[in-house]
Amino acid sequence: MPARRLFDNAQTIQPYDVLTQTDGASDLMVHALLFHDTEPRSGVTRSTTLRVFHMGPPLGLRRDTVDAVGSANLTPKQRRQVKAFMDDRLLEKKAQESRQRALGSESEKVTIGPWRW
Repeated sequence: MPARRLFDNAQTIQPYDVLTQTDGASDLMVHALLFHDTEPRSGVTRSTTLRVFHMGPPLGLRRDTVDAVGSANLTPKQRRQVKAFMDDRLLEKKAQESRQRALGSESEKVTIGPWRW
């Protein structure tokens, strides 16, 4: 997968291209993201805010800038598979958050003997 750094020269990125961010101090690429859009985006530089899927932890959608992009030139079928993977992870995350909320509300109740407060 050819990768390139984003500077001030505009680039075009494709849906589900791999994106990275540096840690800001050492210029080491430490965050992996996927471009989360259905259409290619042109005119992208380091200062362009994009819709991205952070590969975690934690997994999730957000808007952010990136420092580099790599493309695997995915076929339409492969793009659908990547989208299905991301959708599944988001559903899992929502289910986990719901379980934690349910358990959290139960764990706040204290049981001593047969009484609950």
